Amino acid sequence: MSLKKIVTFLVVWVACAFSASAVLTPEFSGQGSDHWYYIVFKAGETVIEDTSVAGEVHTAFAKLNNDAQMWRLIGSVDSFLLQSKTGNYARLDGRVRTVSDKAMATPFALVKTGSYHFPDAWELRPVGGDDDKCLNQQGWGGPGATVGLYHKSDRNNPVVFVTPDNIVEQPVNPAVKEFVTISAKGYIPAHRNTLWYTEPVTASTAGDPWTEYALPIGNGEFGAMIFGGIAKDRVQFNDKSLWTGSPTMRGSYQNFGDLYIEDISGAFGYTDDNAVANYVRNLDLSAGKANVTYTNAGGDVHTRVSRQLSRQVGRHTHIGVAPTKCQPQAESLQWHQKGVCETCVP
Repeated sequence: MSLKKIVTFLVVWVACAFSASAVLTPEFSGQGSDHWYYIVFKAGETVIEDTSVAGEVHTAFAKLNNDAQMWRLIGSVDSFLLQSKTGNYARLDGRVRTVSDKAMATPFALVKTGSYHFPDAWELRPVGGDDDKCLNQQGWGGPGATVGLYHKSDRNNPVVFVTPDNIVEQPVNPAVKEFVTISAKGYIPAHRNTLWYTEPVTASTAGDPWTEYALPIGNGEFGAMIFGGIAKDRVQFNDKSLWTGSPTMRGSYQNFGDLYIEDISGAFGYTDDNAVANYVRNLDLSAGKANVTYTNAGGDVHTRVSRQLSRQVGRHTHIGVAPTKCQPQAESLQWHQKGVCETCVP
């Protein structure tokens, strides 16, 4: 092969490689054309949302047709305004906030990210400010973070623009109306190293019940969070290898799935006459078990035990959930699974 042909081949190859790795540039709005996008942070895969809390912008999981999460870029790649579909404009004031007055909006520029974690993405730099600072989800990659400024190429800076037709909504767990529950009195755990609570997580008004009240079991590789519900219990399980991201950096942790256990016996309800009585749930750290114990109106004792099984099948461990009842008749429970990650292979 001649030198000329080799040089021509290399030029074409480099051009094709550059084209294949080029970042998609969003279309800009103006002069009668509107192009709306979800602005997705690559780390954590959350979107920028115009919240109603003091006009602040936070990160959140994407929701379909959510005007507060859709933005248009008015201007050009070197200078544009960000406007949410609610009508507000982004303004940098220490943190990113939103204002209704266009004259108070902060212009931004799109710059190719220098992050090696997420190379095929953009960063948003304020026009006229420090060239080394770009928009950043503050503190961590996930929902609820404020958006401010940090050094260019930080892993929490890169964003991509996703059209409403292509956005993927995070699954929402169904709300549960819990039965009337009467707490156990004078409960004393069998072992000293025990956490216990006298109401189900499903009856809690905590802002984040998964973090604040669900009880964890597992072995560091495969684990579950036990909610201890009666009307419909939830066992959320995960494998440590289920992540999004790149070969060099993990993105967001993925939920493997949920097991729901619904009571269809008719023994419990929403009045004091058919309340769940003597309820207690605990995490026995000495035995590695999460227990839920309660009685019905007739005094029958119901117990549900969840524990990490030591036996392994191949390289996978298992978590067992076993309902028991101190009466010969069977407990009426309906089991079903939801949201199992079919495309994630640990």
